[in-house]
Amino acid sequence: MVTANGNLNPHEDYRMLLKRIDWNDYERWIEEGRYQAYAKDMFNYAKKFCNLLFSNEFVEMPNCRRKINIQNALANLTRYLDIKFETNLHDSFLQWVGRKGLKWNLGKKPDLYALGQRVKIEDMIKRLKELPESLKLFGAFALVSGLRTLESVAAFNNHDKLCENGIMELFWDRRCKKANAIYCHPLIHERLSKSDFKMSDSKLYKAFRSRLSVQDS
Repeated sequence: MVTANGNLNPHEDYRMLLKRIDWNDYERWIEEGRYQAYAKDMFNYAKKFCNLLFSNEFVEMPNCRRKINIQNALANLTRYLDIKFETNLHDSFLQWVGRKGLKWNLGKKPDLYALGQRVKIEDMIKRLKELPESLKLFGAFALVSGLRTLESVAAFNNHDKLCENGIMELFWDRRCKKANAIYCHPLIHERLSKSDFKMSDSKLYKAFRSRLSVQDS
């Protein structure tokens, strides 16, 4: 979008487009093809903090998980505006983030492979056996598949649609990984085929006392 004087001004364009956003339409867009928990977080962050885009207030915020989440939400919002109004706001936002020296993560992540070496498979199986039958099935599926938590939920709940000849193919809309192909063990496959249990965020939190993170996108 070009301003009245003929120059591209993403800051002014963004402020003008904020007044035209149909938030119900944006909510439908962000939910399409994304995990429910992630989409809900991204929508809420975008709607609450949309005025911080291209602002010094955002730049000066302490670098923390909340700021990273807001930044991801604003990136999604500018991508939506590009599609809806044929702008280049997303590229302008990414360039602005780079110029301001903003980070997309909190730094070095823990070595999950090293941490995994400390966990004995016997202890994991023991814990699984202590769970109710339906949760035990999900835990076994997650352990055998090797998927991330949210990936496991999606694959588990859609097993009948995704599993073909013992192989499940999954596709993701994210920067770091686009697809998975996993082996569905025959014993787990048989039990899943007979079960109508569906996993949810609330069941996960209650049973495993684990928070689902939006960083998984």
